[in-house]
Amino acid sequence: MGESREHAFLGWHGWGLEHPSAWELNRVKGNRSTGYLALDDGDQVRLEVSWRPVKSRITVEAIADRQVKMLETAARRRKIDLEMKRRRRIGRVKGFEYEAFTWRADVSACELVGRCKACSRVVLVRVVGDPDGPPTDEARRVFSSLACYCAGDVERWGTFGLDVKVPTRFDLEHSSLRAGLCELTFTDRRVELHVGRAALGRVMLEKQKMTAWYETTARTLLKPFDVTWVEEPFRGHIGHAGTGELRANRRLLGFFRADRAFSVHCFYCDVSDKILSVSAEGPGDVRDVVETVREGLVCH
Repeated sequence: MGESREHAFLGWHGWGLEHPSAWELNRVKGNRSTGYLALDDGDQVRLEVSWRPVKSRITVEAIADRQVKMLETAARRRKIDLEMKRRRRIGRVKGFEYEAFTWRADVSACELVGRCKACSRVVLVRVVGDPDGPPTDEARRVFSSLACYCAGDVERWGTFGLDVKVPTRFDLEHSSLRAGLCELTFTDRRVELHVGRAALGRVMLEKQKMTAWYETTARTLLKPFDVTWVEEPFRGHIGHAGTGELRANRRLLGFFRADRAFSVHCFYCDVSDKILSVSAEGPGDVRDVVETVREGLVCH
């Protein structure tokens, strides 16, 4: 999947798709098994994605039937007319069994119910438009870009300009999603992984060095560690790598020292004006985790 000024990438819990860049994530909940997210354009919700476990013997058509009945019930309760068209051809969705349909009431929408052929996960994608008619042009690109990352050993995560590939053994533990500073925190129960993106990097670095900026931004994360920094450019960009040692270990004999280390790499991409960072905390040397994830970052 590519990305342009007009379109951005969204990756979340193993799902990926493209959407108009003016739409931004405003709500997210759930986990890999069951979840929901919504994007809006500042005025109204424009894209909704939900996923849930469904028994494999239930057909996609039956799932679509259920979704249509829910929409019809909601329309009757609100006493509004609902115009529904089933089995629409809106884009081509590779790797999925799917049905697309459109409807119009006080708003209009294009919906897609899809089941991944590889893992059988079911997803519902809704693109919302004005009452005039279903937004088929936007929906065609969104639906055609839909992907499930179940078949590989990495998943692509992305929102608010952060785009990164993370090994599938890591699960999302926490997210801080803001236009200025976006951070995703993952864990595999041994290693805690942080991936961040800060906008307006040029302005940030006019005020302070990159290492000072990171130490301020990640103050809580770095509190247990003494960090040593070295210059380490990446892809031709200015960058710094840091290695952290637990402060408590300095006061303990070798036998009692905790086997816990910290590693970080941050760099500034002048093309996209972003500061990107990857850090890991865990037993032994975690630099390999940082380097692996850093290679999967898209900077511009």
